[in-house]
Amino acid sequence: MSVAVVNPFAADTVNVQDHGGIQLQLAVSHVGVLVFQNISKINSFSWAKIRKLCFKRKKFVIKMHPDGVVS
Repeated sequence: MSVAVVNPFAADTVNVQDHGGIQLQLAVSHVGVLVFQNISKINSFSWAKIRKLCFKRKKFVIKMHPDGVVS
């Protein structure tokens, strides 16, 4: 019998590295962009707070609204 790991956030993850070389996983879901390290969620970015998503060459950037300013 094999056991499968089920993602509780119902989103596929993509393997990435941060600027320090640490292996992370990114997932896009109905709540926003989620960041995992191993199987633990370490951060999340709500769609309401995201101003812009940028991907240029191998760099992915999430630009956020300033605190208190949400359109």
